[in-house]
Amino acid sequence: MNQKKLSFFLLVLTFAMILLFSQNILAETPDIYYHGEEITEDLNPEVIEDTYLVDARALANHLDLELEWVESLKSINLSREEKDLRMMIDHPYIQTGNSTQRTEVGARLIDETSYIPLNDVVRAFGYLTNYEDNGDFYIFRPETKVYEAYWSDDERMIFLDMDEITPYRIAPTDDPKKMKIEVDKAALSDDFLDNVSNENFNLRVRENEVESRLEIIITSLHPIPYRRDGGIEEDGSNLVVTFNPRLVNIDWRDDDFLEIEANSAMERPEIFFLEDPRRMIIDIPDLMLSEVDLDIDENEYVKDIRLSQFSEDPVVLRVVLELTDDAHLGIDESVDDDKLVFRPTEQTIVSDLAYEPGMISFVTNNEINPGIFTLPDPDRLVINMLHTSRSEDFPDKIEVDNSTMKEIRSSRFDRETVRLVAELYENSGYEWEVEEREDGKFYHTVKLENRLREIYLTEQKNFQNLHVDFTGNVDYEVRKFSHPHRIAIDIKSLDREDIDDFELPEPEGMVEEVRKGIFESGGEEFIRVVFELNDFYNYQVLSGEVDSEIMVSLAKEQLDDTSTIIVLDPGHGGFDAGAIGPTGLTEKEVALAISLKAAEILENNDHQVILTRDDDTFVTLNDRVDIANNSDAGLFVSVHSNAAHRNSVGGIETYHAPNRRSDSYMLANIMQRSMLDHLGLTDRGVKSDNFYVIRNTEMPAVLLEIGFLSNREEEELLRDSSFREEAAQSIAEGIEEYLNQIHSGEEE
Repeated sequence: MNQKKLSFFLLVLTFAMILLFSQNILAETPDIYYHGEEITEDLNPEVIEDTYLVDARALANHLDLELEWVESLKSINLSREEKDLRMMIDHPYIQTGNSTQRTEVGARLIDETSYIPLNDVVRAFGYLTNYEDNGDFYIFRPETKVYEAYWSDDERMIFLDMDEITPYRIAPTDDPKKMKIEVDKAALSDDFLDNVSNENFNLRVRENEVESRLEIIITSLHPIPYRRDGGIEEDGSNLVVTFNPRLVNIDWRDDDFLEIEANSAMERPEIFFLEDPRRMIIDIPDLMLSEVDLDIDENEYVKDIRLSQFSEDPVVLRVVLELTDDAHLGIDESVDDDKLVFRPTEQTIVSDLAYEPGMISFVTNNEINPGIFTLPDPDRLVINMLHTSRSEDFPDKIEVDNSTMKEIRSSRFDRETVRLVAELYENSGYEWEVEEREDGKFYHTVKLENRLREIYLTEQKNFQNLHVDFTGNVDYEVRKFSHPHRIAIDIKSLDREDIDDFELPEPEGMVEEVRKGIFESGGEEFIRVVFELNDFYNYQVLSGEVDSEIMVSLAKEQLDDTSTIIVLDPGHGGFDAGAIGPTGLTEKEVALAISLKAAEILENNDHQVILTRDDDTFVTLNDRVDIANNSDAGLFVSVHSNAAHRNSVGGIETYHAPNRRSDSYMLANIMQRSMLDHLGLTDRGVKSDNFYVIRNTEMPAVLLEIGFLSNREEEELLRDSSFREEAAQSIAEGIEEYLNQIHSGEEE
């Protein structure tokens, strides 16, 4: 045999051996488990064309099915209660009721024994299946069924009606118009109702047979803005997916006005104008785009309307109105907050700009509602007047240069807006007033001195709150005195006549008397507001060092007796990976690693720490809350990492629940400051939001977002063990500082 023939023979032999080896692997029978019990030997499985076939009668016995063999038809009939299934030997079809489905491999006779396709049959009778990587096959009943998907009345939430909660998650998709919710160990009921699909959304449910889960896929014609943290929550045995407010309608009404309607309250829009062609731009925060009819009635003001989801992070809906040459539309402030109404208006003339010490004044020939705000670096007061133009003699600049202000400038911000900018030495409060006089004109004054706006009391479950509000930021100091107990708030740099005729609140709760007056110390005068108390335990200052809304919270019970048990809540876990970084790092891993290390540090400092999970397991939101509420804990810290649509977004933020400011705001501020000191990431601030775990826990509670996994640089930091240790140290030190502060109660 020559060399070429020998080589060819060896090559053929090699391929034959590989093929034989592959067939032997495929022919290996799997281990089969039914509710955790191995039943492989009973079912005597065979593998044909990658399909598991098993002894029909043995499977029927395990699943409690009736089996009938029809010899004349070579047919197997399986039934239980109202469910019937029929197969014929060597036919690739299964008939269940009035429906028929094709299988990869149908029923077979092997050694005179009927064999049936395992996966197709058990799933037809409502069981779930799961294939492991090693080929093992698991059969089990679903732990929950999904009966219906439906909208809330305002179409802000989708409810999934289920038997009970099983592990769930929002799975990431590459398509911003698609949202996928996965529910583990779940099956779809036979009479499932889809009450979600409409002109804007389509719902599709897919049963993932390999991994025994339901995939509920929601698609839209437009991007679907949602959050992975807080986007899906629990309501009893239901799952609830919450969406941003959504556009419902936009139309030109018969009464000659443009109406934009949403399915819930909208935030105030930002409005500006562009030329060539002339356009009015209306940017509405936190509003989702939806399919609406833009074929508006012909009118003399608006030629065309265009809509877009201008931004997904943050969410901004943009409405572009192409205007006729002489059209002016002004916003109507008097309508319901789920509507924006724009009515035809005239362009207003602004005249008689003037300055007197502490006051800017101007005149308009029509009523307007100017937008007034302050800006830092340098400190400025800005007055925007929409649909206005300046009179011919209106000055471009007024030089002032006194102790308050350097100058006032005027300009056209755009074709429709006059802008006044007062350059200040220091931002202070302001107060706008307007008066219509006999000549039909409107006289506007903007007073720059800081003024006392309101003194009032509020009550919450464990705290009574003292409020002193001003028109601008003030420098203040809070003091506690005894004999009798009283809280004094000293405010610097405020005119004494500002408080002479100011109305004080009626005493209630722990407050026996409220009084005000002038206090002098070291040659400097202060305005002092005193709250005399009938009892005292402790207090917290919940406003910033310089603030326009001073808030002091009085404890109604002895904080020294407050539990120092700490609950740390590593977000997500198990089935729910949370956010996933570009290289695959998961939020659940980061949150657990940081929480475990923080717990170790705190326990070494003699604190008792409870973890809602200490390994990679799924814990429902309700169980997390129950763990905290049943533990007599003194505080709750939920640990997460963030994600955004834009991979450039980064930083740290801390959340407290909106209704929990008294007991959680101070904790949130301390935790945010501690993380910033240790980690050096961008400060995204302390915020309020209705996350389930901080809304429903009964002790001070915050949710930390440590970095953004969607940001490649921060993903690498979050992967680094030294960064995780530093994050854990910041959490532990923040908690220590909070506990020290609430137990201090210093007096003067």
